[in-house]
Amino acid sequence: MRTRIIAGMVVPALLLVGVADAARHSATLAHREHSRDRPGLSGPMLQAPSVAGFFLVHYTTVGVDATTGTYAAAIAAWADASRQVFTGLDWLPPPPDGTAGGDSRYDLYLMGLGQSLTGYTQLEGLLPGGYPDDATSYAVLATGMTDAEASAGVAHHVHQACQYAYSANELGAWMEQSAGWIEELVFPAANQWVLRTGSYLGNARKYLFVSDGWTEQGALLWPKYLAESAGDADLIRRIWLRCADVPNNNTVSATQQELAFSGLASLQEEFQTFTAWNYLSGVHDDGMHYDEGDQITGSVPLLASHASYPAEGQTSVLTAPYGLGASYAEFLYTAGSEIRISLDGSDTYGPWGAGVIAISGSGQATYGAFAVDAVTGMGDTTIAGWSTLQRVVLVVQNLRLAAGAPGPFCYTADVAGSSPPSTPTGLVSAVSGDWIRLTWSPSTDPDGDLEGYHVYRSTRTFLPLPAMTRIASAVTDEDPGMPGVQWTDQNTLGADVVGDEGANYFWVLTAVDAAANESPPTGAVGEFDFLVHYP
Repeated sequence: MRTRIIAGMVVPALLLVGVADAARHSATLAHREHSRDRPGLSGPMLQAPSVAGFFLVHYTTVGVDATTGTYAAAIAAWADASRQVFTGLDWLPPPPDGTAGGDSRYDLYLMGLGQSLTGYTQLEGLLPGGYPDDATSYAVLATGMTDAEASAGVAHHVHQACQYAYSANELGAWMEQSAGWIEELVFPAANQWVLRTGSYLGNARKYLFVSDGWTEQGALLWPKYLAESAGDADLIRRIWLRCADVPNNNTVSATQQELAFSGLASLQEEFQTFTAWNYLSGVHDDGMHYDEGDQITGSVPLLASHASYPAEGQTSVLTAPYGLGASYAEFLYTAGSEIRISLDGSDTYGPWGAGVIAISGSGQATYGAFAVDAVTGMGDTTIAGWSTLQRVVLVVQNLRLAAGAPGPFCYTADVAGSSPPSTPTGLVSAVSGDWIRLTWSPSTDPDGDLEGYHVYRSTRTFLPLPAMTRIASAVTDEDPGMPGVQWTDQNTLGADVVGDEGANYFWVLTAVDAAANESPPTGAVGEFDFLVHYP
């Protein structure tokens, strides 16, 4: 038999059983209807105690639940390894169940659960004394899992048993999120968590704590974000301690209290930053946010990807965010110097939050929230340096702390500096000693960011602008004291524009703004006047 070292323990490795086509997941507590009676197996029940003495694995070799003693022993060893890590992180152990299952050891039952589930942790009953809502439980784990599936599944369900030492009445989604997050801390090589993240990212508009049997599996990103952004993995345990202090469900208020006590931002502010991290993962990972962010599967859906401006969009009932949900829209750079984005969220479904992720040409990302009126749901922001970016992503967050109904919103975006300046007028040329002096009337720019004038020259008539030589870029007035704009061709690029009797020279101007928008060309001046045409 192969062995491996995990958390300082020698753990037997399974022969690989065939990898499932899709990620296995836990049966969510709020959507499970299993009996609280201890399960029976399809054949005579055998037992595999864990070496450390904390777990008792029940299995059979007969019928639909059949497995091997090797598999059962590996499950027991992974359970010991998980408990060792949890103890080192100061988590409480699973509450003892007296003699249920044969003795006080925690019971794990191996059953044929199909190809989609790793298993489930079943609540039994609240305990007298201790925390108000602590409870006993047992876990059922699937047979036929691969090493990675089984080790991660064991860590997941043993952790849910530890959660019951604090409170059995928290939101089922929070229980799943916490257990999914901690898999990585116990068995980092298993990497099963990355296979489930798409279930949340693809439903980012849903309530953060929704329990629909699938979305909450990938929402393990929430405790992962909290722990990694704060640099404090113990933050999650401390939230559970606050959950334990108050009877019944207080997941949201416990999170709020611990964030405040730890000197972090409010839950709603942390959620806003969390939504930006979610976009900046997987294919958009920039290496600056989630640990192993490039391995995260799935991505947030976009309401739209805009490449022409002005742009506008709005949500439908299928795209609007629920409370603690988010929606995204993308704006691609095409032209202009700055982009202005405005939001109008329904004042019935607020409060609203919003921010923008600005992604540079090199792929570096920055996120900033902008103010949204708490009453009207309206807000706007202007992003300068638009021409240095490849795209900007609008993130709209519904900041209600309860799910409620989806909240509609609309948005607009317009780009300044996207309109070219007007064509200069009145261009004339005159000999000035050995040079040619050009004079013209100034151009106007609707965006107010006129930068100067490009000067083109040719020795051939009727050439289109691209075929002419640009001899000067973004020139400005050489003599502000004189009427019009003045510029002198001092035999630029080695030409002898006055003394060359074998060639005729012609000049054309365009106006250019700070966003590199260029006006149509003037007519040409020189040997004789003519119009320059586009190609």
